Formats: sequence, C-alpha cells, structure tokens
Amino acid sequence: MSFLSIKNLKVRFDLDGQVVEALGPIDLEIAAGEFVCVLGESGCGKSTLLRVLAGLQQPNSGEISIDGHVLDGPSHERGVVFQRPNLLPWLSVRKNIALGYQVRGENIPKQTMDEIIETVGLTEFDAAKPSKLSGGMAQRAAIARALVYSPKLLLMDEPFSALDALTRLRMQRELLYICERKNLTVFFVTHDIDEAIALGSRVVVMTKRPGRIGRIIQIPLEHPRSRRGRDFIRLQGLLAEELSDLIDPVIASPIQEYEKE
Repeated sequence: MSFLSIKNLKVRFDLDGQVVEALGPIDLEIAAGEFVCVLGESGCGKSTLLRVLAGLQQPNSGEISIDGHVLDGPSHERGVVFQRPNLLPWLSVRKNIALGYQVRGENIPKQTMDEIIETVGLTEFDAAKPSKLSGGMAQRAAIARALVYSPKLLLMDEPFSALDALTRLRMQRELLYICERKNLTVFFVTHDIDEAIALGSRVVVMTKRPGRIGRIIQIPLEHPRSRRGRDFIRLQGLLAEELSDLIDPVIASPIQEYEKE
C-alpha cells in the first residue's frame, strides 16, 4: 500500500482572464520511507506540486491521500522546507524552531526540542540569533523547524540551492542521516542532476508546462554514493539526456534499456 498517492491531479491558473494549464494530470505513488527527487526545467510545476502536497495550493481536480487519509489543507504531519530558511531575525535558533508551538499557544517538551537540535547539529548554537549562523546552519534550523512536530512526510523545495558547493555537499550528507534517523518519507524538488542521484531512491522527471511525469528513474545505488563511480556517472548522462529529450524530444532515451540491465 502506498504511503502517498496522487491521482489525476491538475492545477490551472487564471492570469488576467487567460487560463494557464500549470500541472497535470499527475499520477504518482510513493512508499513509506522513500526519498523521491523531482527534476524538471524552471516553470514546469515542480514547486506547484510541492505546494499542493503541503496544502498551500488547491488543485483544480484530482485526489491526494497520505497514509490512507485524503489531504485537506496544511497539517503538521507534513514538514516543509523552502529554498530560504526564513528565520525570524529577532528570535534565537531555539525559539525559531519552536515557533509553530508558540503560534498555537503550546509548549514543546524540552526533551523533544533538545533532541531535534542535537539531530541537526546545532546544540552549541541554540541561543544564537540567525545573523550569527552560516547559510548551512540557518538551513539546518529550518529543517529542525519542519521536524518539530515529528511529520510523516518531509517536503523540500530546492533547500540547498542557495548554498555554496561545499556546504551543499555537507548538507546533503546530513539530510540523509536525519532521514534515516527519523525514518522519513521525503519529496525533494531540485534542478540539480547530481543532487537527485546522490539523494534519491527514485527520480521523477517532469515535462515542460503543463508539468506531467515524463519518466520515473530508479536509482539502484547504495548509500554512501560515490560521485566518481561508473554507475553514478552513467546516470548523470542518462538523466541529462532524459531532461533534454523531454524539452526537445529529438531522439529516443536509453533509460529503459538501462533499467533492464
């Protein structure tokens, strides 16, 4: 049984009286514990799909169910991490992480908070203001804020794209550690082929607008994954060609042949 089920999902926008088909139809099944990466060109609907899953955008048709329950608006059972950490500059790391509890007038158990801060490696910086944090630290705090309610599903929209290359690699490794420790199901939007191969158990490749699923590629590599390995490099070329074909379908993709090997 699928943990996340998306059936016949469609999204359209009305722009000054003109209807724009943004997304769909989308059909996708994700199992519990999967790390699914979504690739596609800018404007293909990747972030729109994530916002629908977060309950921040209403679809025009279709149905989404998570753990057997039909999605109906935002929920703390879905943690969301955006490209920017969006921390409140006047609050400490600890208070930024606990913001959701504060808004609801609730108190987070100290043991729960301490565990989350330790998990993201910010124990020594829990009293620091965001201005004292590096980009990677700020994004760790954003991830912790998304984890504070122990969500079943983690939705991430290009969370590392604003970081420098070295910090990005470190954050990718740390994210895998967190997901394994918390047994999370992850829906991860990215435009980076290497990142998708390094993190994902599957990669969903989307077509140009209206965004549809063009291909779903299994990543048959164990963690930790060497980016210099033959299979990793081969997948880089295959995904690059697949993206190119979906934008400008001139030649047939060899993906299916690779999957049969």
